[in-house]
Amino acid sequence: PEDIHLSVWNNEADELVGRLGTMMNNAFGGLLLVIISLSLFLRVRLALWVSAGIPVAIFGALAFFPSTDLSINTLSLMGLLLSLGVVVDDAIVVGERIYTKEQEGLAPRDAAITGTSEVAIPVFFGVLTTIAAFMPLLSVDSNLGQFFVSIGGTVILCLIFSIVESQLILPSHLSHRAQSRGSSGLGG
Repeated sequence: PEDIHLSVWNNEADELVGRLGTMMNNAFGGLLLVIISLSLFLRVRLALWVSAGIPVAIFGALAFFPSTDLSINTLSLMGLLLSLGVVVDDAIVVGERIYTKEQEGLAPRDAAITGTSEVAIPVFFGVLTTIAAFMPLLSVDSNLGQFFVSIGGTVILCLIFSIVESQLILPSHLSHRAQSRGSSGLGG
């Protein structure tokens, strides 16, 4: 009918879009800093592969949001922001170990297998302890607990995909790179 009007009195989408923009800016800036700092000590291509762990972990977590009843909201974005600094750590450890094995003269495939194997247990348990720290957030029984589930669930999903990326995907990519003997850490 003509006498009915619709007016928006609370639009949370604008706030979500703003926070999503903040997260994307932070992710881009963090990714750039990771690439630059890793390029100073490792090969540029290796730094790029290690940095690829950030989007893999985030997109992997987002892919499982529907099956875990999570949604993209302010709190899950906070969980993603918390995860940004954590998810690349295990990839750095694995990538650096593979690089060290290549410097010792191993072929890329052997370096990937040996290097990943040497750090697999510490990396795996490092991620497990961080997951254990966020697990209690999933069991808070109250209205406030629903907020904590968004943060904890998001961080846990990111960490799970981070470990998959660092233990399976990253070594596979690094094992197929062409080995360049005698190149400096700044080279590609």
